[in-house]
Amino acid sequence: MVVPMPARSHVRLRVTVAALATATTLSGIALVVQEPWASAAPGAAALAGASSRSVVAGPALGQVVSVAAATLRPQPVASVVTLSGTLQLRTAADRDRSISVTSAKGSHTWTASSLAEHDLPSAAMRAYKNAARSINAEQPGCRLPWTLLAGIGRVESDHGRYGGSVLGADGVPRPAIVGIALDGQGPVAAIHDTDDGRFDGDKVWDRAVGPMQFIPSTWRTAGRDGDGDGVASPNDIDDAALAAAAYLCHGGRDLSTTADERAAIFSYNPSTYYVDLVSAFARGYQTGTFAIPSPPVAPGSGDGVVPVQDSSARAGSATAGSAKAAAAKAAKTAAAKTAAAKTAAAKAAKAAKAAKAAAAKTAAAKAAKAAKAAAAKAAKAKAAKAKPVTTVVSGRLSAPRTNSWTVGSTSFTTAQTAGLGAADLDRDGKVEATSAELAGVVDRQGVVRVTIRRSGSTVTVTAIAVTSLAPVATPSASPTSSASVAGSASAEG
Repeated sequence: MVVPMPARSHVRLRVTVAALATATTLSGIALVVQEPWASAAPGAAALAGASSRSVVAGPALGQVVSVAAATLRPQPVASVVTLSGTLQLRTAADRDRSISVTSAKGSHTWTASSLAEHDLPSAAMRAYKNAARSINAEQPGCRLPWTLLAGIGRVESDHGRYGGSVLGADGVPRPAIVGIALDGQGPVAAIHDTDDGRFDGDKVWDRAVGPMQFIPSTWRTAGRDGDGDGVASPNDIDDAALAAAAYLCHGGRDLSTTADERAAIFSYNPSTYYVDLVSAFARGYQTGTFAIPSPPVAPGSGDGVVPVQDSSARAGSATAGSAKAAAAKAAKTAAAKTAAAKTAAAKAAKAAKAAKAAAAKTAAAKAAKAAKAAAAKAAKAKAAKAKPVTTVVSGRLSAPRTNSWTVGSTSFTTAQTAGLGAADLDRDGKVEATSAELAGVVDRQGVVRVTIRRSGSTVTVTAIAVTSLAPVATPSASPTSSASVAGSASAEG
């Protein structure tokens, strides 16, 4: 029986959980959830003294053996909490604040507390690892870590579980995850339907689809069949993960470098906070330490997380007595210095963030330009290679080996003359196979004109004209006038 993680009334951001398990008691049923990177043994040991039936998360992610009907003693969680920036979750109001990533594909909104949920379904992990292995074999220079796909899958759809969907063992979330209509309203782009509603069910506008949130118009060119079932579907995490891997590696990126990795993430969703958030989850899946960045807060928007000020930082009210007045003045001065330091830090952070975004944008533009130039060059080469070329060579015919003929420096085989019509090339009064006729011409030291057509790697002899033959030493020798034979394409010569 698979038991989903219960909704939490508070947030635990866990770090370095190499051997830690979390126990949450809800309505008399205790669930022990082991982190993906923890061994099975510590989770089992945490249940010492439990009833005869217990919940154990084994090595396979999301698999639960049984559920205890009796209340178990809650186990401790990691005592060290990793926070980044101003993401503080001290009160219910903090935990319930909304956090959004908005782009041309639409908005994804979570509560701050949901960012602490970073368990990884086994079907999703399998898809990410297989996709990374496949694309790195195909493009060794990309060096895509599977954890980067996991970071994108976490932010895009919580690994196929956004909005209450459940990711099946077959890699398909049910119900399907479909974004809002991309109708140009608000921040979203206007993209008219490109799939006749096949993937997103909308025949008017496109919508982002599936665990990796592909737009149908993008899927049409980027789609891959990751699980080899003969169908490429953005609703299948195996297919979507491989398509995302190819998309990230596009343009010859080396994702082992920070610049290329950030540019790749930015190309997936052009939002600097999206890049920071995906990078944080990718590092977390790789190291076991999750440092979730705080989102930017627009003044008056209510979006993001507002830091909670310590009570010790508030100025005390004025009291009687010179000593208390001096203390209040000192506190006020210290607060002013702290505020100035915070303002300077905020400006520096803003400048660094702007520089980082500009660098990512420049890198993405360079990569796109390089990819466009490479595609144009490849198309030009392909067109030039595909154009057929016809040449005519003249000279004495010789036969250096069986079924091989040479005129000057040009050689051809009997098989390449298959399209020629029958003719008495050697003037012996008999119409024989082409190889026999050519052998007769060689015997009589014949001079010929050969028309050859080349299309790619294919060579075809389209016409052979005999311009002269040495006389035969008999009274019945054939005249030495010209004779020719041509195939259906001889007019090209």
